[in-house]
Amino acid sequence: DEGDYTCVATYEDRHLFPGGSVTSAPGKLSVIGIVTSPIQTIVKTGDEAVLTCDVNAEPTPTISWYKDSVPLSNGVSSPTVLTPGVLTSTLTVSQVGAGDVAGYQCNVIYPGLGSQMSDRAFLRFRGIEVEPISTAAVLGRPSSLNCTARGESPATIKWLANSTLLSTGSNGVTIATNTKSTASSSADLVDTVSVLSVSDVTVQWTFTDVKCEVSWDSGSTVVVSSVVQFLPLYVQESPKSTIAVRYTKVTLSCVATGNPQVRWDRSGRTYGNGVVTRNGSYITSVLTIGNVTRADSGEIWCVALYEQGSFLSDKATLTVVGITSEPVAAVVSERGNDARFTCVVDRNPSNSITWYKDDYPIVISNKYQVERSEYDDEIREVMTISNVQPADVDKYYCEVVYPQGQQTSQPAQLTIQERPKIDLLVAVGGQKEGEPVELQCRASGIPVPTITWRLNGQPFPDTKTTLREVSVYVEPGVSFVTFNASSSEDEGLYTCIAYNGIGNAVTMDTELIIQAPIKGVTIATATSLIVFIIIVCTALMLFAIYRRRKNQRLIDSKIAEEKVPNVEEASNISLHNERYVGDVLIPKRFRIYPFRSRYTTSSTHQ
Repeated sequence: DEGDYTCVATYEDRHLFPGGSVTSAPGKLSVIGIVTSPIQTIVKTGDEAVLTCDVNAEPTPTISWYKDSVPLSNGVSSPTVLTPGVLTSTLTVSQVGAGDVAGYQCNVIYPGLGSQMSDRAFLRFRGIEVEPISTAAVLGRPSSLNCTARGESPATIKWLANSTLLSTGSNGVTIATNTKSTASSSADLVDTVSVLSVSDVTVQWTFTDVKCEVSWDSGSTVVVSSVVQFLPLYVQESPKSTIAVRYTKVTLSCVATGNPQVRWDRSGRTYGNGVVTRNGSYITSVLTIGNVTRADSGEIWCVALYEQGSFLSDKATLTVVGITSEPVAAVVSERGNDARFTCVVDRNPSNSITWYKDDYPIVISNKYQVERSEYDDEIREVMTISNVQPADVDKYYCEVVYPQGQQTSQPAQLTIQERPKIDLLVAVGGQKEGEPVELQCRASGIPVPTITWRLNGQPFPDTKTTLREVSVYVEPGVSFVTFNASSSEDEGLYTCIAYNGIGNAVTMDTELIIQAPIKGVTIATATSLIVFIIIVCTALMLFAIYRRRKNQRLIDSKIAEEKVPNVEEASNISLHNERYVGDVLIPKRFRIYPFRSRYTTSSTHQ
């Protein structure tokens, strides 16, 4: 990428820039950094290894060395100029051993420009490249150990257990060895890989010291690995079988070695991981099941999940006992009847049953009797309440006590449900108009009936009733209708209706009749009435005579104004409608207008 670089600006407006483009002055790019990285080196055990790194000398850089990304200070020489413009840095590793086998790199830093890390150069030698390490193994499952030797030629690898030579086929052991070439820049190395496999790791293997022995050139060079072991991974402490009372809390625990995940299982169900705590090389998982039911009964175990496999604990049995059938609500249709409640519990382990009425223990008596029946798996108790009365209406429940705990059933309600009955319907008070009257209706039943009224088949009271002085009072089982001042409007057929939700409503009728008051008449009152009538009649007669005479005078004055002709002229004269027939005068016809008299009574009748 080194070289001279220029930029060219091209413009569309050729009036301002006739040439169309402008080219910048050249800029030179110089690339600096690592010229030669360190190369892979192979040495024998105890020999010295030298690694070099060449970098550009200008500008003056800072060079450092790293072993597997860890900075080094020992064995690093000051950079020297062996080639013009190039600095050479040297790293010397004395007496190469297994701890020196790693990847080495140099890092160059140019102030203000940046840094560059070289390629990794591996330092190799004749010896054990990969030593076996202690391996965590799940008991009852297979496991293996690995030993790898590296050199210019294949190696011979042997396995020893407690200094005893192992071979394929003994104690479930299989040994597989193979070789492969490893290419490098200076030589071709050969890796010899041997794998010791154990088909079933037992507790015995966990106490066995294992090592590998490597040799080259028919035993001229022998290298022995470190001693390793199989570390056992298993559930050291399994959960224990437990009996629990229904709806209580159950706690189970298991202890496992190593650092596994723990899962709790049962047939067809998984409970989760539980609460895990660590104690050294062990972990403890605690499973808590709240409100256990019969569905939780069965075998439960924990599973330790390792990278190498899983280990199942022994199975524990969880048995849930308690009340299998709770008492249910009872309804008595009539007071005096008997009521029964049934409670069924698991028989084992031994237990005792107590009956309660509203949190108070029931004492067996003639009133309360208990019949107990025992079967193979259950105990059944039937409590009978004789001659049930309203005072017995309450909540009843049973309680069973086991050595592991106790369980209380849900309360069962005892109820009496009697059909309503009207015991009394009566009218109290005067029954004359204006006097107060009270209708009273009493009804019984359980629950206490609600009383309503109807008047002539219509709801009562209604909006019209509220305008009169009528009051309706309702109490449990009784209702009053009060008329402060009765009138004829209050008459009718009154119906008392009682209903409590049991069966149909019952009714009873009564008819209310209001008598009109009889007023007394005295002699003085009668005399005054007769005198008044005579005066009125006399006035009317006088007025009629006066009007008659006045009309007659008016008619007479009209006749006097008319002209009467002579007899002798009768044959020649005919006046209007008057005419003579012989000697007889036919009088003129008059129009008579009678007076119209109008008077108004208090009823506005004409």
